[in-house]
Amino acid sequence: MDEAAQMIALSCKEPGCETYSFTEDPVDEKIVRVFEIWETQQALQTHVNSSHSVEWNNNVLTRYECQNNVTKYKIDKQLDILDWD
Repeated sequence: MDEAAQMIALSCKEPGCETYSFTEDPVDEKIVRVFEIWETQQALQTHVNSSHSVEWNNNVLTRYECQNNVTKYKIDKQLDILDWD
């Protein structure tokens, strides 16, 4: 199992993880987007401090030239995409 697949698998098993995925940009292969949904801030913090996350950040990402642009969104409700009210 490659490192990205292992990171995804371990993260998805964590309590509070609703979604965790990596997606390579179809136009620019140098861009990889990480999409995560966590039930609570505590679940996210636990993930950030997990051994596999620390390992990923300290030993995997450092092998690549990468620029992290991290944005957190707090969403208070979920609607159907066609519901614009």
